[in-house]
Amino acid sequence: MNRAQLHCLTQLTYSAYTVVESSTHSVAVDILTSPSANIGTLFVSSSEGTYFVEALADTNRNEYGIVDYETLVGLDGIGIANVVANREEVVGWNEVKKLKSVITFDDGEFCSFG
Repeated sequence: MNRAQLHCLTQLTYSAYTVVESSTHSVAVDILTSPSANIGTLFVSSSEGTYFVEALADTNRNEYGIVDYETLVGLDGIGIANVVANREEVVGWNEVKKLKSVITFDDGEFCSFG
């Protein structure tokens, strides 16, 4: 049996995680990194599912652990997510979240969408 390894896990403080839908070639896990603000970090695995790298920081989550991330059915590797654009203000000053949409075309490399 192989153990999963998350890159930079030693620098990450977390209290919960959510497995999110991804392609058949990888596993995607969103780790709750700011519990008071429901903000996470998305990690995507290698094709073997044993090595994970950070794909997207500051993912938006709700109080039930549902991550604001969707894959497009029938289009392998394409996904859309909402990230918290003002993380520092939300965590430090309890401001309202300002969301920004991002898109991936290859299971993990995200670019700005709007």
